[in-house]
Amino acid sequence: MTIASVISIVASLVAPLILKTIGRKTSNILALALYALGVLLPRALAPDVTIMGIGFGLVYFAMSLQTCAGVIMFADSAKYYESKHKVNVAGFTMGLYTFPVQLGLAISAGAANWALEAINYVPGTTMDAAQVEGLKNIVLLIPGALFLVALVLTCFYPLTEKRMKAVQAELDRA
Repeated sequence: MTIASVISIVASLVAPLILKTIGRKTSNILALALYALGVLLPRALAPDVTIMGIGFGLVYFAMSLQTCAGVIMFADSAKYYESKHKVNVAGFTMGLYTFPVQLGLAISAGAANWALEAINYVPGTTMDAAQVEGLKNIVLLIPGALFLVALVLTCFYPLTEKRMKAVQAELDRA
């Protein structure tokens, strides 16, 4: 956890430089790619302590980078909506920033139980090889696949820096 905390602090400090250098959307894509790599690396390779450490180091770096990029993208979406519909929805939109997390928590509570039931997990008993593989898939493969889906969807996010400059100019004229 100490290493994860240090990685998070370093990522938070370099995130503004990354955002400024490669832009919001590309930073978010990079963060999602690092998330996916971080959880898929221990699934693809033998998950020893070093591989797990590298993987989750990537996850913590990605988490900090995405937190910096994601909130800006939410704000951009609110500005874009305002430019099109002349209604300021910044408070509502930013209020939704934590909604995906809350939704994920709500779904994952049941999904985790269903997934453990699917691999016939019984607490306090020794797991067989198939159950261990199933658990690896639950913890690593499924989240990695979801990060890859998010990465692909983010590639279609239309609000680039250039477009947001035009949106901001339009809002400033109004």
